Amino acid sequence: MTKKNKTIIDTYPTLYDVDLVVANKYTTLKQLDKLYKYASGNSITEDIKEGVASTSICIRKSDNKYCILVCWNDDLPRYKVDDKKKYMIDTIAHESCHVALDIYDYIQEDAKATCSEPFSYLVGWIAGCIYTTISKK
Repeated sequence: MTKKNKTIIDTYPTLYDVDLVVANKYTTLKQLDKLYKYASGNSITEDIKEGVASTSICIRKSDNKYCILVCWNDDLPRYKVDDKKKYMIDTIAHESCHVALDIYDYIQEDAKATCSEPFSYLVGWIAGCIYTTISKK
């Protein structure tokens, strides 16, 4: 019996009027395009599936809700890495910073060193959400 890989798209409401959406590596471009469009109004394109992960500012089509979409595309880059777990942590941290900065932009706040604690908590929460989705079996 062959185990079928399952699409997972999780939505995590934030404290702000924006949702974090995380799609696992089995989510197809067609599935994403059916549910979301870029905030510009354009359709989701194949560039969202490039690289190990990507972060995009989107609108959910069902209710026109603003969201930040993290698309986890693969567990490893196309080049050799020595430590797969470390690379995954690095990538989650990288995408979490993109998401946090996009949220701060949306709420028209600056991420400043003088008030980094709220930003850091947000980045940590985002990283936990991404990890939760991509580690589901």
